[in-house]
Amino acid sequence: MNVLVVGATGRNGMAVVKQLQDQGHHVVATGHNPAKLANIPSVERVVIDLVNEDVSTLVKKLPQNIDALIFTAGASQARPQDAVWIDLDGAVKMMDVARQLDIPQFIMESAAGAGSRSTFDVYDIPLYYVTKYYAERILKSSGLTYTIVRPAILTDQAPTRTASLANNVPQISRTDVAEVLVDALMNDNFKNKAFDLFAGTTPLQLLEPK
Repeated sequence: MNVLVVGATGRNGMAVVKQLQDQGHHVVATGHNPAKLANIPSVERVVIDLVNEDVSTLVKKLPQNIDALIFTAGASQARPQDAVWIDLDGAVKMMDVARQLDIPQFIMESAAGAGSRSTFDVYDIPLYYVTKYYAERILKSSGLTYTIVRPAILTDQAPTRTASLANNVPQISRTDVAEVLVDALMNDNFKNKAFDLFAGTTPLQLLEPK
């Protein structure tokens, strides 16, 4: 598949790119920093400014033959004010781009705690979760085939290739999350689903979100 990765230069995005390459997909990697983007090997690269460029500009920059989009862009938790422009406005822009380019599938990385208003203060940064909450709502009503993965605290530990949908261990390997995001391309159990993801013992391909 031809897969567009938005936010490919971040640690989460780079993990997704590696998973895609390991599974034989063609990657179109995007980011706003040309130097960082140039360091990602063996991908098609497109420099975009998710905050300042409008939908029509983004559409013109991107190739026409994309099968799916994986959105991993996000504001640093140290700068939650940026989340309005990246995690919400940027995500919604890319949903519009997906519709205009006939990209049928939109896979979005969110965050555990963003699925319910009752947990907006889960990590004491409510604004960060408010933006993701509303981006999720808009994606669900977009008409795109969607998957929303809400990982717990991300770690750089070695992958286990297992996880849990229940909050038993409030963290998870970044690489395991990347594999779930990529598995969503083909796994019908993940289509039109939104779910939290934690460390656990269930093999990733056997997860069955409701």
